[in-house]
Amino acid sequence: MTDTMYAEISAAPDFTAVGSALPSIYRELSFGEFRDGHYFQYIPAGVDRTKPTPTLVFLHGSGGNFKAYTWLLSKVADELGITLIAPTFGMGNWEKKGGYEAITRAIADADKHAAIDPGQIHLMGLSNGGKSLCLAESTSGPKFRSLIFLSAVLHSRIQPAELAARLQPRRVLILSGGSDERVPWDYVSGYAEKLKAGGLDVTSRRFGGEDHFLFFRQRTEVLQLVAGWIAANSMKRTPTPR
Repeated sequence: MTDTMYAEISAAPDFTAVGSALPSIYRELSFGEFRDGHYFQYIPAGVDRTKPTPTLVFLHGSGGNFKAYTWLLSKVADELGITLIAPTFGMGNWEKKGGYEAITRAIADADKHAAIDPGQIHLMGLSNGGKSLCLAESTSGPKFRSLIFLSAVLHSRIQPAELAARLQPRRVLILSGGSDERVPWDYVSGYAEKLKAGGLDVTSRRFGGEDHFLFFRQRTEVLQLVAGWIAANSMKRTPTPR
């Protein structure tokens, strides 16, 4: 399922040169310290690093921050001319202490390398990364333009009504597989309906027959949907008169 993807990565010198985030997984598995502040950042060649730019922040799922995720989403960054940040948090148990802080620190540090438009930060969570999306804006830190749940596990202690009240008037995109045994569609769609009842603008898409590896199996369509979503939910800038 991923052989083609990693063959593409091996043919890209910049990606080949980037180190692995997997040691943080091994440290967590051995009960060691894994909160080392690591993140991947992708900046398209045409981006002016001095000018505030829209940004996609991606939160990995269980198993760690695989380089393939950044490789896939770099296509969205190239297409839209935005930057990409992918924080690392061990095995991906974002509900643990320090999970949300790791996101805010990564955004603050990445801003030093390419200016980020604080009003146009989109937050996306895959699988266990969805738990941290449910914590969005619950503490001090950046405000997000929109949220994208992809095959997402939802935080069991965060009620949909609470999340909806906190995030209004943000818009939410939910993409999930119809045959996902990790996060069954009934569970996902039920949560989505409660978010809507709470006043959030929610768009859901069910991929019939797809499982928890939707991102890899349907990567072209998923990336198109994510790119379209970010483009549609980004603010249009009015040129400054000369």
